[in-house]
Amino acid sequence: DQTTTVRNIVTTIQQNFPTQIVGIEAHWDGTQLNPPTTSHHQLTATQALAVFNRLVQFGLPNEQLFTMAMGSNRPRQAPSTQGGISPNRRIEIVIYPESFKGS
Repeated sequence: DQTTTVRNIVTTIQQNFPTQIVGIEAHWDGTQLNPPTTSHHQLTATQALAVFNRLVQFGLPNEQLFTMAMGSNRPRQAPSTQGGISPNRRIEIVIYPESFKGS
């Protein structure tokens, strides 16, 4: 379930990367959105922020985290015509070597 997944991510970051900066990067696959006035960047910004809020809720300091809305700009694979959700729809947690504590 999602709560267990979030808890495991927070625990892993706290134990292994307690001072590193963590990026939350949301990606979309280019599928037309409804309403069409919503952009892929708006959607992925909202998704990344939702993950940010959950990670903070489960104990990570908000100073450690940042979000990026990638829209459909960085696909992993070419668009697929087969059914199912594209691997290009994803949230990536990226650990940076820099410390958020300034040292």
